[in-house]
Amino acid sequence: MQTPSTLLLVPGHSLLKDRTSSGQTASFYGKDEAWLLESFQKGESVKFLEHIQAGLTALAEHPNSLLVFSGGRTRAGAEKWSEAASYLAVAQTLPEWRPDFSRRVLTEEFARDSFQNLLYSLCRFREATGEWPQKIKVLNWGFKNQRFDFHRSALGLSSDRFRFIQVNNPHDLYEAQKGELRTLAAFMKDPYGIEPEGLGGKRAQRNPHRDLHPYHKIAEARKALDYIENPQNLHKPFSMAFPWNNELAEAKTPLPFRFLHYSRA
Repeated sequence: MQTPSTLLLVPGHSLLKDRTSSGQTASFYGKDEAWLLESFQKGESVKFLEHIQAGLTALAEHPNSLLVFSGGRTRAGAEKWSEAASYLAVAQTLPEWRPDFSRRVLTEEFARDSFQNLLYSLCRFREATGEWPQKIKVLNWGFKNQRFDFHRSALGLSSDRFRFIQVNNPHDLYEAQKGELRTLAAFMKDPYGIEPEGLGGKRAQRNPHRDLHPYHKIAEARKALDYIENPQNLHKPFSMAFPWNNELAEAKTPLPFRFLHYSRA
């Protein structure tokens, strides 16, 4: 297969209930009873399927891409499924799924908010391929466009490498937009989401199982990750070049594609 150069990112928004098994029908996964939903998410299960379908369609259209479903085990009442693993289980039941996608779809099981969805998916792509992506496409709720553009800027990604694709919006778009204004304002004050009394505290609540990501094993990313995940660096932008930008500037010869798997264990 071609060495992948494009990251397709589908962030997770919920996870399957522990009692929900894999191998169900797509219509089953489109029902709320399959998912562990927040009260404001009722009726959105079918919307999640549309996000997954959009990711698979984009994967089929771009042979040099990898699709990453991103999201961790974010709820105390769920141990079996991460958001990413939930989306993958659903993806495999959809008509858009192809057998060759098993080598082109990755799960990123540690992100707990949208900033980490983007950051950790960059790292997951690097972990799997040995390269940073040249292009990034995010497929998500339309109302989150501005937030992801802000994350892009905070991570030093140029706009010509980045594209946001609106898949759909929640049924109650008005309420979603009101909440989005608050979240965007919080990230504008704290771009890395690390303040313990704010976004950082919210992240901690979304990690009830205390899962630790493995991306510090990527040597060239370690310094940047250590910096932007340290609450002491609140309001202090990373002053060096981010590694996902360095390599492109150096025009290194691509490494042979290699596909790596890991588990939370």
